[in-house]
Amino acid sequence: MENYKKHILILTPGFPKDENDDNCIPPFQIFVENFKGTYDWKISVVTLHYPKNKLKYDWHNIDVFTCGGNDASFPKRFKFWKEAISYAKKITEEFPISLVHSFWLGECALLGSVISNRYKIPHINTLMGQELNNSNKYLKFITLKKMKVIALSERQALIFKNKTRREVDKIIPWGVRANEINANEMRDIDIIGVGSLTSLKNFELFIEVLNEVKKNFPDIRAIIIGDGIEKEKLNQLIENFGLMKNLKLLGNLKRQEVLNLMSRSKILLHTSKFESFGYALAEALANGCYVICSRTGFARRTKKMHLANEGKEFVKIIIDLMNNKPDYNPEIPFALDKTSAMYNVLYNQIAKGLLKSSA
Repeated sequence: MENYKKHILILTPGFPKDENDDNCIPPFQIFVENFKGTYDWKISVVTLHYPKNKLKYDWHNIDVFTCGGNDASFPKRFKFWKEAISYAKKITEEFPISLVHSFWLGECALLGSVISNRYKIPHINTLMGQELNNSNKYLKFITLKKMKVIALSERQALIFKNKTRREVDKIIPWGVRANEINANEMRDIDIIGVGSLTSLKNFELFIEVLNEVKKNFPDIRAIIIGDGIEKEKLNQLIENFGLMKNLKLLGNLKRQEVLNLMSRSKILLHTSKFESFGYALAEALANGCYVICSRTGFARRTKKMHLANEGKEFVKIIIDLMNNKPDYNPEIPFALDKTSAMYNVLYNQIAKGLLKSSA
């Protein structure tokens, strides 16, 4: 048994079912794996809903306990909450927990507060997605002043402040792995899109923009990676615009396949209406793509990243890039090792009681 002195309990709605499950919250799992391999902390994970079955397994030398909630409705959901609390009791009896780290400001944050109060240990929460919208039924039950809150981007931190009237304690962006940086010069794909086929990701605008760009570049080649409820609608739009030879919907792919296609692409066109962070933007930059996106997540103007407000701006930026000689040198917005280092400092400060809340 390894000689650990400190122990983190992670609470999450989902976690990879095995070491090959690389599409389950990629930036989160990449961080956990990197942190575990770098710093002297024992990590245990309790996951509520995914994987769907109740079991215990080893993931990169981390004990994972699944509740098997499978997104159950209420009141059945309470059963899996009790299961998570029971796991926490068992885990801390075997090796005392130093702090609990919940992800998403939802039910895991609520359970983290219960466990924190019960075992008198600090609680940290990382904001992850759309949990700051008006439909978050858990927010009114969470005592924010008793936890440390981490945002992924400045925009997300501002949304949190406007919603709760308190500052986040830290902003820690997701980082990119050093071995996933690619400067490939062979770019046979003009435009790539990555994300779920939902109204939030706004791929209808992606297709409309491509249709306008095609007037200047008739043979333009584009792909969209992802699946979702708007697939039929988008296929119909592609047919209506006559883009069948220009745009292919590839469905869900393994993460490494996505990165390989990014390294073959010139431009990532990201028309999403909202991102808490936008990890696909970071991945695309690291693979040498130019990125064109709206003002969302960590997006900002750089040499390789361009911001647009509406369709005409997207079209103009793409045409300008296609007409100029590009370079495909990677741009690294955040490094994974730095993300892990920032969390290590934070964990130690919290465990030692050195960090005061911003509440």
